[in-house]
Amino acid sequence: MGVSTVARSLLEFSATLITARVLTPKDFGLVGMVLAIIGFVDMFKDLGLATVTIQREQLGEAQKAGLFWLTVAVGAGLALLTAAAAPLISLGYGQPALTNITLVLSSCLFLNALSVQHLALLKRELKFERLMVVQTVGTVASVVTVIAGALYGLGPWALVLKQLAGPVATGICAWLLLRWVPGSPRGAGLRELLRMGAHVTGFQVANYVERNLDNALIGRFAGATQLGCYVRAYDLLRLPLQQVGEPIGTVAVPTLSRLASDPARYRDGYLRMTRALLLLTIPMTPFLVICADWLVALAFGPQWSDAVPMFRYLGLALLLKPLGYSIGWLFVSQGRTQELMRWGIFASALAIASFIVGLPWGAAGVALSYTLVELVVRMPILVYWIGRSGPVSVSDLLKLPLTAWVCAACAGVLLIAMRTFGPTLGAGLGSLLGALVTLAASALVIWASPVGRGSVVDLWLLLRRKKSV
Repeated sequence: MGVSTVARSLLEFSATLITARVLTPKDFGLVGMVLAIIGFVDMFKDLGLATVTIQREQLGEAQKAGLFWLTVAVGAGLALLTAAAAPLISLGYGQPALTNITLVLSSCLFLNALSVQHLALLKRELKFERLMVVQTVGTVASVVTVIAGALYGLGPWALVLKQLAGPVATGICAWLLLRWVPGSPRGAGLRELLRMGAHVTGFQVANYVERNLDNALIGRFAGATQLGCYVRAYDLLRLPLQQVGEPIGTVAVPTLSRLASDPARYRDGYLRMTRALLLLTIPMTPFLVICADWLVALAFGPQWSDAVPMFRYLGLALLLKPLGYSIGWLFVSQGRTQELMRWGIFASALAIASFIVGLPWGAAGVALSYTLVELVVRMPILVYWIGRSGPVSVSDLLKLPLTAWVCAACAGVLLIAMRTFGPTLGAGLGSLLGALVTLAASALVIWASPVGRGSVVDLWLLLRRKKSV
């Protein structure tokens, strides 16, 4: 899953570089306007039922079929509603061309719904190799389509066709590899599953508001320039957790769900997977914060120097963000979806309050205020919230990041010394040297720690086992 995630990211990045030189900013803007709406509506396409499919220990054929047909019906209904709203969307943006674009893109809601349950079943049955193939095929199809369409001169329609090609290829491949054809949903008994799905959807909506309201507030009160810097900084910081956390999370949720009836094995599995996640992410924090000016200049160019303070403030949140990410696995795998929804609403309210408090100081103030609330308020509450019941205790969670924090502290001291007493370096060489210092410091701490060595041995045994299969 990790290899698949990196490979797909590289393909997407390559397609972006190529199409950015062929298509105009207006082309991207037109499609982006519609995708902002499609993205919000897309949260409701499966009513959270994909997560339920992965989590449930027992799931009969009638229930699987019922979940599939319900998801398809909801996807079709949302697609029709979005298509009907196309003239209003076009009128609201003041762009007549958006009517046809919205009509076509609305079909993505239905196309995605056709493969939602098949992808969920692949995860549920721990068929990660097949899931990797499905996801890679979908990415390749979308990348080839957008590049061909851009070179052929289709303009914004190249981006539209990309959104269609991915779901079509993903759906066909998922159906072929899973080899499951839904039957009759009679006697499915979906009431309990729908309730769990509603809780998951509620959390997703709260999370969506949190992730987008800061952009809206900064854009409205601080201006487009600060918003652009803030978005760039946020997107760049998401990469480490996204590249590492997504593949581990894909494996963790169904695995832990299957272990839910065995508390000892469940606890051991969670601690080992989370420890690996933390050791791969938290030690990057000092590198990202201390070398922020080099990294921003290297990634975006010197004209983005205003993004450096925001990058540093948001980067500090990575000291605890990976742990919070893994706690989501506990909510879902233990079936505590109602608590997940309540936490999502409460946490979003705290985040929104932090945005408002920091807004008078611009985007940098929002970034700093959000990070302080995350580290000082939200994470301590979340640790207590999830650890008060279940196999994983508050004590377990408090001990988990200790080795990763020691790695970060050692790397931070060396990086500060390098920047204080070392020669003046350019962005490229400085970033490379900073990364090597961070890697060396972390490796030494991990090797000196029994917990760290245990995580390395776990990874080595896993690779050896996969090689022998």
